[in-house]
Amino acid sequence: MRQSQLSSMINFLGKFMACIADNYTCCKSAGRRQCILKVNPPNCSRENNQLVEQRQHCHAGANTYRTPIAEKTLSHRSGHSEGDESTSAQSTVNRKRQLSGTGGANSGSHVQKRFHIDQPKFDICLATAVTPSSAAVGIRPATAMAARIIRFVDDVASSIVTMQAEFRPSSEYVRFGQTTEAMVFRRGILSTALARSSWAVGSCPPGPSSTATRAIQDWIRHAAEKNLQKIWIIHPNPRLVLVDGLSIRDQLVFNKQLSHELCVVAMRRYAQIDKFNIRDSAGMRWRKFMDLDFATVHDELRPDENDYKIESRRMWYVLVVLVDGWVVYLFDMLRRRIQVLDPAVGPFGFSTERVKMHEYVSNKLHGALFHCLEKFYSNWICTKEEWTRSFPIIMAEKFTCEESGLVATFFVRHYDGERLLIPLSQETLQNHKQNTLYEIMRIEGNHSSLPSDALEAIKNSFCVL
Repeated sequence: MRQSQLSSMINFLGKFMACIADNYTCCKSAGRRQCILKVNPPNCSRENNQLVEQRQHCHAGANTYRTPIAEKTLSHRSGHSEGDESTSAQSTVNRKRQLSGTGGANSGSHVQKRFHIDQPKFDICLATAVTPSSAAVGIRPATAMAARIIRFVDDVASSIVTMQAEFRPSSEYVRFGQTTEAMVFRRGILSTALARSSWAVGSCPPGPSSTATRAIQDWIRHAAEKNLQKIWIIHPNPRLVLVDGLSIRDQLVFNKQLSHELCVVAMRRYAQIDKFNIRDSAGMRWRKFMDLDFATVHDELRPDENDYKIESRRMWYVLVVLVDGWVVYLFDMLRRRIQVLDPAVGPFGFSTERVKMHEYVSNKLHGALFHCLEKFYSNWICTKEEWTRSFPIIMAEKFTCEESGLVATFFVRHYDGERLLIPLSQETLQNHKQNTLYEIMRIEGNHSSLPSDALEAIKNSFCVL
């Protein structure tokens, strides 16, 4: 039985080598009329000895496979020596060259020649490989897309950490990515009532005066460079956020893309506006603006009876900056649905590749969000299973990547879960930019006095505030 198995293996090896000889063209490119594997095929006895030798070598702890090939033949290529024939192959190209260069000067001697193949590395994930069919149509694997997103997120995080390190904040501030060893006590939820829409109960106040917003924008545009280089926003709750005046001018006066930290400030200001203008029952709020840093969930999700009931929030807004712009992921706790509001798609809809990207990102956010909720609450109002996604198209115009941050904050302010209550256009987006600048200058809890000093100067100059 053992001999029959060995014979079957040898027959398979012969067919395999013949297949290689029929498909490879390395010998023809070297000037041979026939593949070297078809010249003087090895006999069975010699192959048996070689297989036995190979098995003994493997038991001895060898690091390479030794595969027997045909005997020595004369080569039509010049420049090959006897030492080149035993060189270990490092790549597919080198192995092809060795197959074509096994010839030598002593063609009469029956010296057995072998080429060496390095042991394969099995620690590489097979999912990262690109199949020939996918490479032909230009489809990148999901792992490549995920790696690109992870690298971008790492770059954003490192820039924030570097900026905070240069500022040298005191130890009382919670910095980006900081963790705590404080014990978390889970509590149960007694009521599962959800708040009504902010527009239904009249909790959305009218915007500021257009004269005031234009005055602030003009003042920032012509402010001295030395004054704008200072830190204008120092907001420590729930974690430290630092924004200088140059960033405010470039992003909310000019057309630079909205940064991670300035977007956090805008979201915190929107939460303050909702808090000040709430018209629902005590402690009830319809929407929740999540901080972009999930490391601050201890302050974001902990119960606070004096402020609001977090379990009453139906809509949870999460803004995410990706490689090609900002995206809003809206978690509906009532319908257990994730809505993806992507400014990059415009009025044309989502491509298949973009849908896959949003599925990957939303899965990560969904898992992280419910992991945190389960740490703080023993019986959350809904489960994390059987969630669905929707990709609504709510834009009538196409906007650039630099405008995606403002468009995303526009969605946060004016999307009620079904439609935009204010149509999005270039004119309404410019008004939204001026209003956002106005609100950021008036954010509560800012430890920097520069915005208030600027507002006082504008008030004395234009008498509009």
